[in-house]
Amino acid sequence: MQLEYDPLVVFRKSVTPWGLYARKRWLGQADDPVFQRDVNRTVGELLADRTSDGLWAHSALTTIHRLFGLHLTLRDPDPVIDRALDRLMDLAREIFIENRTTHVDDLDPVALEGLPFTQSRGDVFITSAALFLSTVFGRADSRDVLQLYGQLIAECLRNDFYDHDPSSFTNIFRALVVHPEFAAAPVAESATAFLAEQQADSGRWEEPFPFFLTFNALAHLDAETAEDQVEKALVPLMMSQSADGSWGKPSSEWETFLAVHALKRKREGLLPGR
Repeated sequence: MQLEYDPLVVFRKSVTPWGLYARKRWLGQADDPVFQRDVNRTVGELLADRTSDGLWAHSALTTIHRLFGLHLTLRDPDPVIDRALDRLMDLAREIFIENRTTHVDDLDPVALEGLPFTQSRGDVFITSAALFLSTVFGRADSRDVLQLYGQLIAECLRNDFYDHDPSSFTNIFRALVVHPEFAAAPVAESATAFLAEQQADSGRWEEPFPFFLTFNALAHLDAETAEDQVEKALVPLMMSQSADGSWGKPSSEWETFLAVHALKRKREGLLPGR
């Protein structure tokens, strides 16, 4: 069994960070001069216009966008990235642990397009994103990172985000699944079980759990409960693919990336042969 349409077609000329990731890793364009030109231009744009506080545009949200884009494209250690991560972690501690009044950008869905996070409490969003980005940039074992994970998990358990703040739960879960220690911890196991209870017979998760973000996050886990949910979600995924190979509107390229990234991790055999 395979997908009816090839989803990689969507990315062939893309210059978005996720499109460039797909072109390099899935379409084999790494040595193509056109690809190299496109990635150099996009990385230059992502690195440009930093402000004196170590962020971009004095904004946590803009900085999270830039760092995630650089994770998909540059990936190598860089002083600019290190400084921005330090500042983002500082902001997370200020707003989440010290309860300082810190401006948080409006988190409407449009502003979050292209990020593996959803609309939630601003402090949880910034903290989850800071931990996710610190982990993917090689700081998983940092004492500051481990301590902040502990604080975030304690807050999650204390306030029962599972039932009362599912959007914050989604962002915390995203931070958990990328960390090598916490992805296998009891809190991740219980969170995965909670998501299983939210999955309908159709294979979709109940609102407000976004299908593509949830599908992608679960694909990072090897637990049987996660595998079962991924398998069940394949039915609506395969049935909802558009004839151009994409999923989702109006964010088709981004949601297609989330779907393919998950399939590459768990069900690569469903993708058309290349």
